Formats: sequence, structure tokens, C-alpha cells
Amino acid sequence: MPKKLKILIVEDNDRRVHRFSAMLDSAKVHLVHAASGGQALGILQRDRNVYDGIMLDHDLTESTRTESDLGISGRNVVQTLVASQGLRKPSVLIHSMNPAGAASMEAALDRAGFPVDCIPYSELTRERLIAWVAGLADDDV
Repeated sequence: MPKKLKILIVEDNDRRVHRFSAMLDSAKVHLVHAASGGQALGILQRDRNVYDGIMLDHDLTESTRTESDLGISGRNVVQTLVASQGLRKPSVLIHSMNPAGAASMEAALDRAGFPVDCIPYSELTRERLIAWVAGLADDDV
């Protein structure tokens, strides 16, 4: 039996998280949800080198957990990923509807050698998401 892929979803909108979960086969994929930027930073620090992929939004203000979360966006998560020396470089799917924010995150990840795709949430179909996940499985072989 193939290994279950582990994907971190950094998304502050619960409807989007439920939609992503419904699109993916839970037998093949284990999803971990970070509802805020601060929570994502904590998860990445705690779970070093375990994620096959990261799905990342830019604007993370809907589900702030603490006052310090208010200023943390997907860009901060990207900065942490880029600065994390020695970490494996998981594939990142940016699904933000903020074009400027998404472009800056994509550029920073690309410069640091991360495999990165940028598909706005409105264009992220089930087929495109499944194709991205299939690429994660191919990278693992």
C-alpha cells in the first residue's frame, strides 16, 4: 500500500478547507489544517520535514487566533519556509485570490528552489487539484 501523502492547508476560510477535503481522496491524502498564519508557523516548526505539499493562501485574516496573528500572512509563511535551512522543499500550491500577494510568494519560493504552482482559488478545479497531488506522489518515487 502506497504511503499516504501529508498536505498542510494554510487557509482561514473553513468553506474552502471543506471543499479541498471533499475534492481529495482521504485514503491517499492526510490533510492538516492551519487556520491562521501563526498556527501555520507553529505547525511547520513542530512538524519539520513531514509535509509532501503545502496549500497556501496569502490573506489570512478571517480566522486569526491571537493578536499576533493579525499581521501574519502567507508571505510570512513563505519567508519561514525559505529561511528554514536543512528542511526538505515540499511542493507549494498557492491558491490565493490576491494576485499581487500570490505573485510575490511564488517568486520568493521559486528563487529558493521550491517547486511551486499558483492557481487562484476560483480556477482551482477538482481535476487541477488532483493533478497537483499526483505530482506530489510522483516526486516521492
